[in-house]
Amino acid sequence: FPVTIFRHYTNGIDPILNVVSRPATLTANVNNYAHNNADIIYLNADANRVITGLIAATDGTVKLLVNRSLYTITLDHQDTNSNPENRFIVPFGSDYVLQPGYSITVVYDSDALRWRVLA
Repeated sequence: FPVTIFRHYTNGIDPILNVVSRPATLTANVNNYAHNNADIIYLNADANRVITGLIAATDGTVKLLVNRSLYTITLDHQDTNSNPENRFIVPFGSDYVLQPGYSITVVYDSDALRWRVLA
């Protein structure tokens, strides 16, 4: 079967380069989570965990967060445990619970100095 690779071009630039990261298992809640400039981040957790923010990036940077664990991973809305520029803005002002086996896209908004959860 043929394989189609989808590109996500914006003004001639592909903002999703498909650089994959498989970081260590989350063993505690995390503030200011370092993403190593990966586009796709496969997350694992040893229990239900919370991420309060991602290290800031350039405007328009897109990340796909994939929960590969058996537990929920919650993205906290505007959590003050992370630096202001690293926080999430979640639709409707509530935390986003990333269920096991699901994924969510976030994009960095340099005007708001926040990661926007696209739900």
